Amino acid sequence: MSADTQILDWFRKKGQMTIEGNKEYYVILEFSGGKYIYRFGDTMINEDTEVKEMNEPEFLMYIKSHFVSKAKFWHKKNLRTSEEVWKYIQENPHL
Repeated sequence: MSADTQILDWFRKKGQMTIEGNKEYYVILEFSGGKYIYRFGDTMINEDTEVKEMNEPEFLMYIKSHFVSKAKFWHKKNLRTSEEVWKYIQENPHL
């Protein structure tokens, strides 16, 4: 099984993940009803301002880029391959 497939399987089981969240806005990714959903919203009123369905390749790219940036920021690692990203997710699923 490819690393990309494993990443998607992991996320489908997880179901939802907050990518960003602060006092002004939030970004949430979710897998619901067999669809990958991107939610952007206003934290102050706790309301989505943009909701869109993402195709699988677009979603995969988004989730991988999230972990690449977290690895760089938190652990000073430069992840380059899907395999490296998958290994990092397994080691840091809370990010």
